Amino acid sequence: MTVATIVRHVPVTPEKAFAAWTDPETMGSFWTANPDWPVVEVSIDPRPGGAFRVSFQPPGQTPLVEEGTFDVFDPPHRIEYLEHVRSGQQTVHGPAPTTVTFKALGGGTEVRVDSTVLPGEDKAGRERGWGNSLDLFVAVLVS
Repeated sequence: MTVATIVRHVPVTPEKAFAAWTDPETMGSFWTANPDWPVVEVSIDPRPGGAFRVSFQPPGQTPLVEEGTFDVFDPPHRIEYLEHVRSGQQTVHGPAPTTVTFKALGGGTEVRVDSTVLPGEDKAGRERGWGNSLDLFVAVLVS
């Protein structure tokens, strides 16, 4: 199994980073694979067994819909979920496990995403997409 690992540091506590990651309004500011693809829908039920749904819009294309169910929801430390991404009726990724961890480090928090890359998928593309999302997440938390 191949995993894309993306790490960023945010200048807030793990509690604040975790709360922002799971807040629908904040999710709408960062949960997209490309900063030019606006988020058009966000819903989240933040608890073990809960689910999330985020829809983002590549220009001139069918919206991409990412959905997942939380297997682990452990504030402010860890989230694990099984995710899939669809474009219309076509699955473009998943279902695949993803883990997000929040670790106090250097006066802030290390946010780490471990996203499973399935056979035939592009690891560099996964790293680029999550990298974009995490860069937006950092920007939201420092603004």
